[in-house]
Amino acid sequence: MDDAIFNPDMERSLVGSALIDISVLDRVSTHHREFHLIECKIVWRALRAMHDAGIEPDIVTLSDTIQRQGKLDDIGGMPALIGLINETPSSVNAESYARTVRDYHRRRNAIRVASDLAKSAYDFDGSIGEAMIKASDRMMLESGDDRYTIQAGEDINDLTNEIESRKDSGETWGIKTGYIDLDNLLGGIHPSEMTLLTGEPGAGKSRLLLNIGLNISKNEIPGVLYSLEMGKRQIDYRAISMLSEIPTRKLKTGQIDDDQWERYYKSIELYSRLPFWINDNPDLTIGDIRADLAQMKYKYGIKWFMVDYLFLIGGYDNLEDDTRSARLSRSLKLICRKFDLAGVVINSVTKEGMDNPNASMKHSRGSGQTIHDADVIGEMKNVDGMVYLKRLAFTKVRDADVGKRSIEIIGKPGLPNFYSAEKVEINQYAP
Repeated sequence: MDDAIFNPDMERSLVGSALIDISVLDRVSTHHREFHLIECKIVWRALRAMHDAGIEPDIVTLSDTIQRQGKLDDIGGMPALIGLINETPSSVNAESYARTVRDYHRRRNAIRVASDLAKSAYDFDGSIGEAMIKASDRMMLESGDDRYTIQAGEDINDLTNEIESRKDSGETWGIKTGYIDLDNLLGGIHPSEMTLLTGEPGAGKSRLLLNIGLNISKNEIPGVLYSLEMGKRQIDYRAISMLSEIPTRKLKTGQIDDDQWERYYKSIELYSRLPFWINDNPDLTIGDIRADLAQMKYKYGIKWFMVDYLFLIGGYDNLEDDTRSARLSRSLKLICRKFDLAGVVINSVTKEGMDNPNASMKHSRGSGQTIHDADVIGEMKNVDGMVYLKRLAFTKVRDADVGKRSIEIIGKPGLPNFYSAEKVEINQYAP
């Protein structure tokens, strides 16, 4: 089926361009595997090998090299090499030929991946989830940029423009979380970076995640929450309680005071128009998340995503915890990089982390790879003697100044909200 997905004229013209002007090999990054025609693969590989060895190929030396490989007859002999030169009008368009050859190569690979996935769908002895993840990984690699290695100063003007655009942004150059002290410490959350939020059960990680998501959305910055733990209706109750500051229990029981109804309706009106999407599918895999984010990025231009939480993501079920967490973590980090998204991911802590009052990046459950993948690691801790006070200590921050690495946030009775502790009289909530 994929035999028809190639352009023989472009393949032959690209090889012919290199035969006319060997500098073409320095201008394009085409690999011999990207060609479909066997003769083009053979000639291109030989040209590359000679060029890399410092040998200046001509029609005679190239023919001799291919002959010693026992493949000259496979390409049609010396007349075929001469024909490649004569058929190519000029080497000026070599880059255009190379882009077309690569495009067809990717399309053929897409067909192969789809075909393999279709076969897996009929294999009831195998895991379709694992097959979908592998297929998604293969497609993600194929959809990458044509070139990653560039001269150091090639895009320096973009850096200058970025710096100049931030001169009035103060201490926050990323996406603001709505917590001033947190933004001053981290500079916000940042595209292409993954923040790992850890803490013992009941510390309030999910609540903080939702608080931040709503704050960002209120600034008209679109994003997605993947909630594998809580259903959407639970999230809705919490979100409306946060926005209206009406206790969640009153919403759930319907016992809303007369003076609170106006706040309620204003909150649901705001909630309904926020650029904030929720996916509460408890069976999500990494492949599902990646595919959904690609669509959300294309359709709505999302800038961030959140996952609650790491170990509930499906897939890799046959692996040990450490290996599985490493795969999941690495995949999420690559998603941040690939789609240029800021990611915030909740992870649980080890038993040592539950028993130790001091924060440590080693408390993050799973493989040490999760620590390496994360750009920022924050651990939520309960504060002894203070029911509603939480300490958020950062054990890994790439761009923070040496000094204070923690902030305090505080809740209010009956509300899921967290507020900056500096703005609230803490003693009024002491037990």
